Amino acid sequence: MNRTLTAFVFIVMIFMLLASCSTSSSTSAPYPPEVAAIAGNGQVIISLAPEPGSATVNSYTIYYSTTNPVTMSSGTSVTGITGASTTITGLTNDTMYYFIATAANAYGESPPSSEARAMPGINIGTVTILASESWLSTPQGIVVDSNNVYWTDNSGTPFGNGTGDVRKVGINGGAVTTLVSGPSAWQYGPQGIASDATSVYWLDNDSGTVNKVLISGGTISTLVSGLNFPQSIAVDSTSVYWTDVIGIRKVGINGGTATTLASGLTILPGYTQGMAVDSTSVYYFSNDAVMKVGINGGTVTTLASGLNFPTSIAIDSTNVYWTNNGSLYKVGINGGTVTTLATWDGILGIAVDSTTVYWTDDDSGIYKIGINGGTITTVASGLYYPASIAIDSTNVYWTELDGTIKKVSK
Repeated sequence: MNRTLTAFVFIVMIFMLLASCSTSSSTSAPYPPEVAAIAGNGQVIISLAPEPGSATVNSYTIYYSTTNPVTMSSGTSVTGITGASTTITGLTNDTMYYFIATAANAYGESPPSSEARAMPGINIGTVTILASESWLSTPQGIVVDSNNVYWTDNSGTPFGNGTGDVRKVGINGGAVTTLVSGPSAWQYGPQGIASDATSVYWLDNDSGTVNKVLISGGTISTLVSGLNFPQSIAVDSTSVYWTDVIGIRKVGINGGTATTLASGLTILPGYTQGMAVDSTSVYYFSNDAVMKVGINGGTVTTLASGLNFPTSIAIDSTNVYWTNNGSLYKVGINGGTVTTLATWDGILGIAVDSTTVYWTDDDSGIYKIGINGGTITTVASGLYYPASIAIDSTNVYWTELDGTIKKVSK
């Protein structure tokens, strides 16, 4: 009898606790809202949504500024917003704006949200979704040719418990084709991909291999195995090049014996996501420096040093471009003075053509600047953590964390 009474009292206490929690959540100020910013011509559209589990929201207040970080005391305020979005007009094009927001009800105002940012501009393009994966699929490296966009994709969970894919879609969209699927494509960490006229090449970080498959699909060819942390990859007409803990290495596009071009390097997993090749040299990072070595080995040349976690790298006929601490730099392919092209916060991937450098911003959009500097302009806005990037003569292509492959006109 006592046990029954004790159980009954315990159940009553649980219901009282739940009722108390329910009451407190409806009689308290809301959580900070979720905020997104999409740039337009002289304006930014701000999307607002209650944080899941938040108390009822009656209105929002937006605070914005050209100074980062924006605060409730330093920002210009827009009050009394009751809808899911609002447009802030009268903004200066090619200027970055930073936004936070609060949510309020009868019981008070929330703390400020996380910061969103956007740069208005007159030439922001319309984004096209070429492929959309599930949230459990995370597109990584990307490369494009005249017909297709190719990418590597993680699915499931890391450290060998998921699968990996090599996929393609037409540059104008259409059906997604899986070229390779399953553990043979799985990798965890920086995921490189490259292509030539016939094949797609990629690194499997988990199994330590360099692989290729025809651009039409078919049998996987493993060119090299037994590697330790293979990461960045590039290809020319005869060889595939990559970084691993030994150094800069290459193998013939049909396999064979791997050759070490440069060794004794500090190749940091997660921070050496760049490699580029021209007709004479391989360009890469070694810890805090931009380096080059001949495609057949030889003298290693330091082009720039004193860096802090350099990541993406690209080249044209005269210069090497890279990101360091989220900003953009260049130096001549034979060294010389380092030029800062853009002081930024959060550049991930970069690509270059004959006139312009394009990059993905880890928070908001695609941006560009001339190869000799100048005004930064917005190419696409309101994106969800864009990462890897590729370009052709007319478009910019990129991956996003939400499992999409997208493009926009340059």
